[in-house]
Amino acid sequence: MSVTNSRPWSFGLPLFNGGSRRAAVRSAASTYDVSAAAYQSGVLDAVAEVETALVRIDSARRRICNATVAARNYRAYFNAVGANWQAGGANLRDRKYAGVPRNRPKFRSARSTAARCAAELPSTKHAVAVGT
Repeated sequence: MSVTNSRPWSFGLPLFNGGSRRAAVRSAASTYDVSAAAYQSGVLDAVAEVETALVRIDSARRRICNATVAARNYRAYFNAVGANWQAGGANLRDRKYAGVPRNRPKFRSARSTAARCAAELPSTKHAVAVGT
């Protein structure tokens, strides 16, 4: 007696799988597209953060420079009025006007702005080298 196999051409792989492989490929491609978009978004966010940090640093540098120049100019003005007063070219009212308290808050504000900007620089989120 001979034993017959009811499945003579059995390979263990389905020949007709109803498109499940094509669906799996499309699913993998979609997953790749989503991952690539998420990566691109992350890179763009990082670039935006760096750009923001650079703008903050540049702005702080400009404020420090402006405050320093303003303080230097105020000192030069005050010293010039004092020298002019000593030479007899200005009266006491001019000298007092140069040093009245309404100018001092501006001078203090310039110094405090410079100090505040200098304090902000190291607090940036990322260390960025900026050419001077």
